[in-house]
Amino acid sequence: MPRTVTNNGIVSKHGKIPKRLVPIATRVVNRIIGRGLKDKLPHEFLNSARPASSPLHRLFDWNNTTAGEKYRLWQARWYIASLTIKFTVTDNVTTFDSSVRYTTAVRSTGGSRDHFTTIQAMNNTTTQARVLAQIQADMKDFIRKWAQYEKLFGAPLATLIAQMRVFLRNAY
Repeated sequence: MPRTVTNNGIVSKHGKIPKRLVPIATRVVNRIIGRGLKDKLPHEFLNSARPASSPLHRLFDWNNTTAGEKYRLWQARWYIASLTIKFTVTDNVTTFDSSVRYTTAVRSTGGSRDHFTTIQAMNNTTTQARVLAQIQADMKDFIRKWAQYEKLFGAPLATLIAQMRVFLRNAY
């Protein structure tokens, strides 16, 4: 049996965006990316929620005594990052469920970040190469940090792996 990937739809990780608003948030993200505003995704997402009539308006804290513009931008990034494509992968031996972020921030040669849907980024050879280069750089950085912690604390790898699993389980 060949490897198959079944798209199970888009969700908001841990229900950060209410289920009924996920399709609306996804359309807003697609519209922003489609208009070529890839480097301004959080700002434009927030702007689309500003009108009180927007279904996304209630996601944000608009009280300026408790939240400022920078906090609302952080909220926009948080909501965008929560959009996740759920899928099932099946091959000869196994079947497993997984997910990937709906959007991917790709560093440009100038250092800024352009936002794409993950599917767009991985279907374009240029952005795919940039994403894979970022992953490789992140992995090298992780290995360097791992070695530092192992030297500093002398903890065996098994203990660190167990601690990381507990942390990740609680964080996500």
